[in-house]
Amino acid sequence: MSRSKPNLMTEPVSSFSRDIDYFYKSGLIYRLTLAELGRAFLERYFGWKKEKGFEEIRSLYLKNTKEKGEEVPRDETAFFEKITNIFFDYDRELGKILVEQFQMASFHLKEIDGRIKKIENQLNDINAAKDSKRSQSDKPVLSYYLNLNQQAREQVIHFLKDDIFFYSRQQADSLSRGSFLNSIPYGYAWNPARYEVSYPTLISNKFGEFVLRYYKNVERMFDSDKPAF
Repeated sequence: MSRSKPNLMTEPVSSFSRDIDYFYKSGLIYRLTLAELGRAFLERYFGWKKEKGFEEIRSLYLKNTKEKGEEVPRDETAFFEKITNIFFDYDRELGKILVEQFQMASFHLKEIDGRIKKIENQLNDINAAKDSKRSQSDKPVLSYYLNLNQQAREQVIHFLKDDIFFYSRQQADSLSRGSFLNSIPYGYAWNPARYEVSYPTLISNKFGEFVLRYYKNVERMFDSDKPAF
């Protein structure tokens, strides 16, 4: 039986927050499309049967909310997606975002693990060869990048364990994902190339504190005009 409800658009959030919470607690929020979520919310809130046709649902919604017909989509998918956008603030499907982030994080973990193994092998080779020259020049650099990649690995695992669901919700909300900081799930995703082993050159070692424009000038001078340098 349908529940008699006051105008949904003028109801306080507290009156339907329990219905919204249901979709989070049940995990349906991550499994339904935007249109499916919008329909399921209306059915739950009003107590409508799932057998109701779209035209009847749209008519009942217009009657309840007093919205103007021309402002409410006549297309079924667009209508229910609008409901989701109004009451959940989402315009992207959480399930798709969740899968995308899981795939990216898994790829990054494999990439990091491969790099860690490569660096560890190089360090083992230096230790086994008892090469004092490489111990002084290469070992500190390799140790630095080993630690950097180990930290990156911990960040990605933390994201998968604790942050991926919140991040997905953030990216489904057009207002939340507008922030640049909110667009980066973890540091490694921003610039993976930074974690590749790179040995300092004479220029980077001595002039790394220069602003970019002056640094580039010095770099070009070193490459093309040694006397001037």
